[in-house]
Amino acid sequence: MFESSKTKRDALRRLGELLGFKFDLARGSTIPTALFTAATQRAHVSDDGQMPDRAERVVRLAGLEWDRKCDSRHTPSGGGATVTLTGLNRLLEALERLGVTAPNAPSAELQEEFGSPYRPATGGVGAEPVELVRNWDALDDSTRIHSDLQNALATYVSSLGIDPKSPKPYEPMFDLAWVYGETTVVVEVKSANDDNHRQQVRLGIGQVLEYVSVLNDASVGDYRPVLVLSEAPDPVDYLLAANTGVVVIGSDQFNELGLEDLVPLAPLGQ
Repeated sequence: MFESSKTKRDALRRLGELLGFKFDLARGSTIPTALFTAATQRAHVSDDGQMPDRAERVVRLAGLEWDRKCDSRHTPSGGGATVTLTGLNRLLEALERLGVTAPNAPSAELQEEFGSPYRPATGGVGAEPVELVRNWDALDDSTRIHSDLQNALATYVSSLGIDPKSPKPYEPMFDLAWVYGETTVVVEVKSANDDNHRQQVRLGIGQVLEYVSVLNDASVGDYRPVLVLSEAPDPVDYLLAANTGVVVIGSDQFNELGLEDLVPLAPLGQ
C-alpha cells in the first residue's frame, strides 16, 4: 500500500531516488523542472507544458486522479507552475503503479558506452479524462505528434547506418541521441502549434542545453544540441539558435539546415 510523504522535501527525495535524478534539496525550495521531465520519460508520455501538466499526464496514465489539490493552477493567486505536496505524492504513487523502479548505480563498464538501444516512443494516454481537463484530446494529440516525430527521426538516423540512442536511467532524459566519431548529437523533440510555438521553442532549447551541459560535466566531449519541431521554425527560432548553438529544424528538414553535418553521409575521413 502506498505511503505518502509528510513533507515536500521527503517527497522530492523519494522521487529523485526512484527516477535516478540527483539534485540538491538544500538549495531553496524550487523544484527542478528536469525532475518532471525524468518522470514523463520513464512513463513514456509527452513532456510538453509546465510541471503540473507533465505530472498530471503521468498520474492519469496510472489511472489516478489529478485534482485541484495537486497544483496551484486554480488558486486565486494563479500560482501557475507549482506542484503541491499532494501532487508530488500522487506522482510518486503513479510511478510506482506504472512499475517504475529505481535504477541501479552504473558500473564503470556501463559508463564507457553512451546511451542504450533506442526505445520507440509511444503516443496517446489511456486513462480517462475528468472534467478538470478541458482539452484532453489536444494533450493526447500532442503526445502522438511528439512520438511520431521522434520515431521518424530515429528511423532516418538508422537509415544512414547509425544507431539511435535512448538515455540510460542515470543519463539526462533526452528524446534521442546518436554518436559518430567523437561527436554526440543530443535531440529534444517538441510538438508545436500557433498557440504555443514560442513557449515550446524556449522550453526545448533550454532542455537540450541542460542535457548537453550535464553530459559534458560528467564526461567532457563534443556534444551537439538539436531541437526538432513538429512545424517549420520561424525567423526568431533561427535567431535564437544562432545565439545558443542549438540546431533548430522542422519535421521535414531532417537533411537541411546543418543537420546533414551532424550525421556521417560517408565513412569518417573520406
